[in-house]
Amino acid sequence: EDLALRAGKPLNKETFDQSVETLQEHLEDAGYARASITPDTEIAGATSSAQVKFELLPRDRTRFGAITVTGAEQIPEYVIRREISFEEGDIYSAKEIRDSQRRIFELAMFSAVTPSRLNLSAADEPLAIQFDVRERKPRSFELGIGLSSVESMRYEADWAHRNLLGEGERLNLLARVTGVNQGLEAEFIEPYFFNRDTSANYKLFLLNFKTIDTDPFGIVESIFDIEDPYPAYDFFTAGAEWQVHHDFTNELEGVAGLEFTSTDFYNIDFTADEELLDGVEDNKLFIQFLELEWNARDSDLKPRKGVLLRGKLDHSNNNLISDASYAKLELEGRYYLPLFDDTALAMRLLVGGIEPYGGTDVIPVNERFYAGGPGSVRGYLINRLGPLDSNDNPVGGNSLIEGSAELRFPLAGPIGGSVFADFGNVILPSWTYDLADLKYSIGAGVYYMTPIGPLRFEVAKAINPKNNDITSPWVFGIGHAF
Repeated sequence: EDLALRAGKPLNKETFDQSVETLQEHLEDAGYARASITPDTEIAGATSSAQVKFELLPRDRTRFGAITVTGAEQIPEYVIRREISFEEGDIYSAKEIRDSQRRIFELAMFSAVTPSRLNLSAADEPLAIQFDVRERKPRSFELGIGLSSVESMRYEADWAHRNLLGEGERLNLLARVTGVNQGLEAEFIEPYFFNRDTSANYKLFLLNFKTIDTDPFGIVESIFDIEDPYPAYDFFTAGAEWQVHHDFTNELEGVAGLEFTSTDFYNIDFTADEELLDGVEDNKLFIQFLELEWNARDSDLKPRKGVLLRGKLDHSNNNLISDASYAKLELEGRYYLPLFDDTALAMRLLVGGIEPYGGTDVIPVNERFYAGGPGSVRGYLINRLGPLDSNDNPVGGNSLIEGSAELRFPLAGPIGGSVFADFGNVILPSWTYDLADLKYSIGAGVYYMTPIGPLRFEVAKAINPKNNDITSPWVFGIGHAF
């Protein structure tokens, strides 16, 4: 099933070579490091067809030999070695080499990590493996500028210090200014937290949600409909977060942590409806959270097949510093179905609910669900899908449902296209999902595949919006919508 060659499809060198590589990869992942493949193709000219045969010669299973690391000067070798998931004497697996290479590279301290098999021609010997690393400078400073169909112009400055305490730790300082929010963030990352499968993050942050003019020439505003996500108020949040991330398997990972935030509201529109103003109160929240994700997709940047399942639970209790008691649950599923050539069907469903308890009747507006915009239901402006008050301010809600179906297909080289349909809504009461109240949109787009994901431009149309629904046809972003 993994072979690129298919009966009834054209035979060409690309799919032929891909099939050989796939078979070789399967054999090496099973421990046959010195396996070989002999292809045989018989052309039947009269019928314009060919028979392809692959003879697999696995030979004996191989064990890992000596493991060496070269190129490390500033970073202790044991920091690199603890990311290697196999030991001398283990049954050979090319997959273990790839996983170890990825883990070492994710330390963010190297510009290149290159594994080599040193004695491949020695048939009866354990296979020696060498990892050659090329170190990055320990400190870096980066400036960035970009544009967004939601945030207008955005500016960033990032300072990083790698291997801060000599154990592979990193410190990142980030400043960001966009048209709708501004923030400062300090993050300390401990990549090895008791074992190689667990890491820890410590974060301090300041966030100001206020619209400002970051587009002095009005270029972005002339193309996209930029709206304030929270037009009835501005707010400032200071907080701290600690989280532990653990890889249970290659597909299953989990995150658990604690977050404390203090939020102050200002520039409040006191003509807003009561259901909105009731949630606009300064608050302190101490949140315990847990998230699990099972990712069995073939690619994170351009998935064509597989499944992603995600669940997240937030909890806050007014006996633990917080000003509100509630549980907040999000469940999401994504499914990718390859159809033909590079065409694939992508589908998504997201359901969320917030349950207040312990004397809490009103969820703070900064914790409610909102919908609309890129990555949500396209065709609606950011946060404008769901209940609006008499001034057309988004109220938010305690229940959320969203879904999408998108057909993605190649056009020419790195350029592809898509057609999609989105649906969803936000409902004020908890755990309330009335399918008759769903809002829909349809659209199409083009994307250009880059090394960091597709750069996409889409046009979306809301289906039968109500008079006070605020819609926008343009969507621009990096990465697929889901």
